[in-house]
This record gives sequence, structure tokens and C-alpha cells, in this order.
Amino acid sequence: MKRARRHEICLDDESAQSDLVNSAPDSAANASEQLQLREQTEEIRRAVLALPEELRAPLVLFEFESLSQSEIAQILGCTRKAVEVRIYRARQILRKALTAQQPTAVQGHGFPN
Repeated sequence: MKRARRHEICLDDESAQSDLVNSAPDSAANASEQLQLREQTEEIRRAVLALPEELRAPLVLFEFESLSQSEIAQILGCTRKAVEVRIYRARQILRKALTAQQPTAVQGHGFPN
């Protein structure tokens, strides 16, 4: 069963970051939040791009393209369990990298604990 589609963001396209940030209403009180969101989005993008391809591909396909683990397994030519493990490992690495930089960076960005 396919999961509900999340908003898509291209990790290589910095304009996608500004689209995400600019979707919030503009106000002086909101400027600080927009800046913080932009910085967190950039930190996440860099952390995801730093992952080894073997871990990055399944994570991106699962989290950003909303493919099922079975679909990803077919695409990558591996088992569904291998995809599950790779996504788990990628999340662990991201959580560790992002919490080392800023403890609140992981909250609210689709990376479950």
C-alpha cells in the first residue's frame, strides 16, 4: 500500500528551499522563523547529500518520493528487508549528524525517533 504523498523537495535545487520557506506568510515576527527554517533545511540537505549512495537512495525514494519499501527494493534490485535496514541506518546517521550540529534540527522534518 502506498503512503500518502508528502510535499516534494529537490535536494539539489536551492530554489525548492526558498519555495518551502516562502510558503509561510510574510511578517516581521515570522522573519526569524523563516531564517531558522531555511538554515535547518540547508543543514538537512547537506546531511542527506553526505550519506553514502547506498543509504541515500532508499531514504530519498522513501521519504521524498513516497515510494513503498517494496517498490524501492525492485528499483534497487535488493530485498525489502535490505531497504528497511538502509533507511534505518540513514536515519540514524542523519539524526546523529543533525543533533550534533543543533539539537532541534531533526524535529518536525519527517525523521522519526
